[in-house]
Amino acid sequence: VTLVVHRATTGDDGALADRAAFEGCAGALASGVAPAAVLVTAGDTGERVTVPVDDDVLARGAEQVLAVVEQRVHAVDRGFDPADATPSPACRHCEHLADCPPGQSRLQGPGRWRGGLPVLTPPRTCGG
Repeated sequence: VTLVVHRATTGDDGALADRAAFEGCAGALASGVAPAAVLVTAGDTGERVTVPVDDDVLARGAEQVLAVVEQRVHAVDRGFDPADATPSPACRHCEHLADCPPGQSRLQGPGRWRGGLPVLTPPRTCGG
């Protein structure tokens, strides 16, 4: 079984390997079956990279999953603090967006539409 995930932009190989490890572990936790590989696609270049999943990859992914859960538990205990925000495509759906300068800044940046896909501009009309 190959798990397919998408990221909006390409980046360094370390980030890609981390993303594949996280998604492979999360997929295994969600389905009860570890994928044999994670296929990562990139929206900006169309690049496709297949990362084989073994016990080491799952262990790295588990460390990341645990770190995310720990962050979420601390955030719930503490309450929302914009200083802790890590802007992402999810900002557009966040109930704290109105009070979060990092999220507002991300969404007002260039090319931030639908997970990093380019902003579509309306076609020009003649004489108008």
